[in-house]
Amino acid sequence: VAICAPVASQKVALAALEEAGSPWVREKVEALAARQKRAVLEALAPLGAEAISGAADGAIYLMATLPDARDDEAIVEWLCERHGVAVIPGTAHGLPGTVRVCYANLDADACEDACERLRFACEILAAGGGPGTVAGNWGGIYK
Repeated sequence: VAICAPVASQKVALAALEEAGSPWVREKVEALAARQKRAVLEALAPLGAEAISGAADGAIYLMATLPDARDDEAIVEWLCERHGVAVIPGTAHGLPGTVRVCYANLDADACEDACERLRFACEILAAGGGPGTVAGNWGGIYK
């Protein structure tokens, strides 16, 4: 799994940014924040406001602390398999017991669809369900 853009792509992107300038970048980042970020914040809300970090202006991801210091790798697998949502385990960033939710690579409609599923999963987690529990075995019904 590639986690960084190839050098050639980075150089092309840099040239495009130098040509378009910071107003174009600012517009794109603000557009992300306007819809996708709001959807992710709402999806994570069942975990509690104190569980969410990284919501600074310009950020393209949020970190969420899992209830009861749950196994973030097991939660990530459960979210992917049962709810069709891909997030990154906090252990990959030296933050066990958390997950990283990136919203920069989805268009707004796809992000909102994924956030519906993520919110449902967060409601299960907040109620004590999730992987290894009876409640966690039910993946839910989505549109």
